[in-house]
Amino acid sequence: MAYFTNDELNTYLEKTVTATDYQSVHDFVKQRIENYCGQEFEQSTYTEKCMVDNVIYLKHQPVVTVIQITDQTGTVIDPTTYDVYSWGIVFNQMPYTRMITVQYTAGYSTVPQPIKELALWMTRKILIPQDTPEGPALNSITTNGMTMVFLHADLYNGRLTGDDYWDAVANQYRKWPKVI
Repeated sequence: MAYFTNDELNTYLEKTVTATDYQSVHDFVKQRIENYCGQEFEQSTYTEKCMVDNVIYLKHQPVVTVIQITDQTGTVIDPTTYDVYSWGIVFNQMPYTRMITVQYTAGYSTVPQPIKELALWMTRKILIPQDTPEGPALNSITTNGMTMVFLHADLYNGRLTGDDYWDAVANQYRKWPKVI
């Protein structure tokens, strides 16, 4: 799933970006956002093995549907014994097993608007030279022959350090516990 189209990027930047440059920078920005937030935003089906507990936080969120839960012998657990929430499962009646396998669908059918806007903002930071008192870019990365330059960048976790906009948007979608 694309966070934004090439046409949306051209409109946002008020300049034309080639399809090759678009794909390179889009993939780079998407990876940075997903790494920082600790989750993918595209809706998909996942299978996860878990230890049984009253509350189970699933790795991929938001949870859309639970397809089925099976115990270690492959027996399907009755869906009336648990409730599904956007973050996971709560058992009303505990199954008599130690390990379960949860098959579920999670993610967004469309990219949340704040993430889309953040991706466009981050792309602008990469593609448009920034005039700052600090001078030239401090960090850059080259991929597919295209050099992406970040001003005041912390490429370890993919965020632009000290930027309130990044913090305000990305932290809304960052999984708990927050991974640094």
